[in-house]
Amino acid sequence: MIDLHCHILPDMDDGPQTMEESVAMVKTALEDGIVTIVATPHFTDFNGIDFFLKSRDEKIDALLGNLSTKGINVNIAKGAEVYIGMDLFDIKGIERLALNGSRYILTELPMMVFPLYTEEFLYRLQLLGFVPIIAHPERNAEIIRKPELLYRLIDLGSLAQINTGSITGLFGQAVQNCAKKILKSKMAHMVATDAHSNGRRKPVMRDCIKTLKAWVGQREANRLVNLVPEAVFANGALDL
Repeated sequence: MIDLHCHILPDMDDGPQTMEESVAMVKTALEDGIVTIVATPHFTDFNGIDFFLKSRDEKIDALLGNLSTKGINVNIAKGAEVYIGMDLFDIKGIERLALNGSRYILTELPMMVFPLYTEEFLYRLQLLGFVPIIAHPERNAEIIRKPELLYRLIDLGSLAQINTGSITGLFGQAVQNCAKKILKSKMAHMVATDAHSNGRRKPVMRDCIKTLKAWVGQREANRLVNLVPEAVFANGALDL
């Protein structure tokens, strides 16, 4: 399996703070059947893209080097979780934030509000040739209240990624109910862990698959967990 959204890098954001924690997360992911992890640290400082990318790449290299000395074989690819904001379009090199060098870019809404510029932000990304992926929309308070807000974004060409923890109920009943509604309404395109640690938010997919199959069936669950992530990672076309 491929995990398209994971905070796996040590001391980069609110994910693991040490190399030991990162290595433990990788081991957990491998045991769960995840063989490729896209490192998606939060990108919020639009004035510091070069520093962010240099730090991300150095930490990926350091983590891979540490894993190699331990005989642990895993593919860790480059990505970012880009906080939405119109200032993003004032900087150069946005393409370096995309998932595995593809045209797919992971974007994050605020948790409590749905900004008025959301549609414009996603549309401008599309004008630049990107396919925006909205990270965990089921955790946005306004989308929980009005899921049709997400439908509009999907209708305009964005994709949606649901967190495994949202499906299992890790973030509470309201988030789980919203995830179920989004999935059953076919407004979701992929599932990822959004892991931040080797504890409460660990990088595992299989915990959610049984529930996912009950909600949408085995074929759709396979598409969400395997087929679409594989296509995104390979910069391929999606069969939606």
